[in-house]
Amino acid sequence: MKFSYLICVVALLASVSQAAPSAKKDVNSGVFKDRKAPLLWQDNAYAEEARVSWEGAKKYCEGLKLAGFKDWRLPTVEELRGLNLQNQYLAYSHEGFYWSSTENSQKKEYIDAVNLSMGIVMPLSKELKNQNRCVRTIK
Repeated sequence: MKFSYLICVVALLASVSQAAPSAKKDVNSGVFKDRKAPLLWQDNAYAEEARVSWEGAKKYCEGLKLAGFKDWRLPTVEELRGLNLQNQYLAYSHEGFYWSSTENSQKKEYIDAVNLSMGIVMPLSKELKNQNRCVRTIK
């Protein structure tokens, strides 16, 4: 009886460890790394609290120095949608829309923004104030 109980516990632990997320967050450095995608995300209070125009978001990312890196940029819609699937692992996240670098294909004065909690993509005017989360490609 004890032996079969031990086998069940070992099997359960093995299945949990296999289902563990590949994502890794480092709250101290303000970044979030996903091992499946070669991306490093800004994950600090600014990413959750700041509301800026698209131009402001772009300038912020281009000038960002974080975790020893200075090659930050605005993410594409596809990158943000991938982050949506890992939203629960972020230390800082907001339910609003985050700016992307992707111009809307039908309205050039609009940018496609992504709601991280729902994965919804919506074209928004560049003048609106939204969340911003910078990303860099891991080389």
